[in-house]
Amino acid sequence: LTAHPATIGTDETGILSRQFIQPIVWEAKDALDALLEIRSLDTGQIQVGRETYLRMTSAVIGSPISNRWLIEKDPLLTCDLPVPLRLFPESRIIMPLRDPRDVITSYFFTMVPFHWNSSPATDIVESARFYHDTMRHWLLLRPRLQWPWIETRYEDLVSQPATEVKRLSNFLGIDFQSMMLDPRNRASERMVVTPTYDDGAKPIYSSAVGRWQNYRKQLEPAMPILDSWAKSFGYE
Repeated sequence: LTAHPATIGTDETGILSRQFIQPIVWEAKDALDALLEIRSLDTGQIQVGRETYLRMTSAVIGSPISNRWLIEKDPLLTCDLPVPLRLFPESRIIMPLRDPRDVITSYFFTMVPFHWNSSPATDIVESARFYHDTMRHWLLLRPRLQWPWIETRYEDLVSQPATEVKRLSNFLGIDFQSMMLDPRNRASERMVVTPTYDDGAKPIYSSAVGRWQNYRKQLEPAMPILDSWAKSFGYE
């Protein structure tokens, strides 16, 4: 999607988390206090927040946003969606889904600096619990959302990339262009800080689908959690 001239991506800058979610949610004395602060934001405060976020994001990615769709790619925003949706009520939500067992396998093997959002990867059961905590927020929010949202499956993108990208393009109201499927156009001339940058610059490949089956024994302790989610999302 970010290869399209009408869009631009953030590639996990963390600005929303550091500048907004941390002080409003993480540093709140409790969940109710955080919710009350989010609800109490007035028009002026929201405008300042919007301008601050857009200015900082533009500076980090090194490009003006102008009138393009800004795609904020950050899986960890799932639990804190009320904050960006309060700042940007015109938002649309694209929720990427994938076989939970493959998600945990990928998460466990991704080398990133030790932080609160990477520490669960030190243990396979904690990785599964982290996934569980994140996705239960999505299932809770999904039927309550008043914003347009769409789910997209990694496996569908791999098996029928043109069809799936067309579907997502239609959701955003942009025209599908075949160049969107060319990996050379993804992340070109844009600063990318995501730990999976190398994968984002490669052609779409199917080797990661079902990869978890190579690690059945290692995943066994986490299977009670992962199997439940696999069934919830329709995976065998």
